Amino acid sequence: MGADFQQTASNLIISEGALVLFRSAYNVSTNNDPILEQNAYAQFDAHLDLRPLSGPWSVSLYGLNLTDKHYLTAGDAIPLSTGALSAILARGRQVGVRVGFHF
Repeated sequence: MGADFQQTASNLIISEGALVLFRSAYNVSTNNDPILEQNAYAQFDAHLDLRPLSGPWSVSLYGLNLTDKHYLTAGDAIPLSTGALSAILARGRQVGVRVGFHF
């Protein structure tokens, strides 16, 4: 579920938005190993964008996974290693700035 809002202030267009992503429990392994069961989780993303009414530039501040939720994206047994498992975690919190020039 997400929401975006845009307004004009002086000579700028300001856009802001938020997104909540929810995923129910799932298993990341190919053989449904119970150790590799990922519980349900929610992730929160947001952005703030600025651009002039008429001009070639834009700048955005964004945040992904702002609650720094750690969850499994993949995993499985390691071949020829009895009882050994491998799992991959999703990226944690990411915050960045994006600058654009339109020509």
